[in-house]
Amino acid sequence: MRHTFCPISPSALAPLLTDAVIAEMVCAGSLLLLAIGMNMLKITDIKVANFLPAAFLPIALCAIPGLM
Repeated sequence: MRHTFCPISPSALAPLLTDAVIAEMVCAGSLLLLAIGMNMLKITDIKVANFLPAAFLPIALCAIPGLM
């Protein structure tokens, strides 16, 4: 089996991934998938790649107490 380099180990992220963070990440990911589908149907022309960091933003926002 090949070993791959991961700059952030999963064990370091585990305490940050609470139920609220996972729910917010799923919501952001669902909206990105919706935008991709609308682009494929030629309904919109949304640059979805520009919004990819939004899927990881809940990790930072939920770490600040009282913000969410």
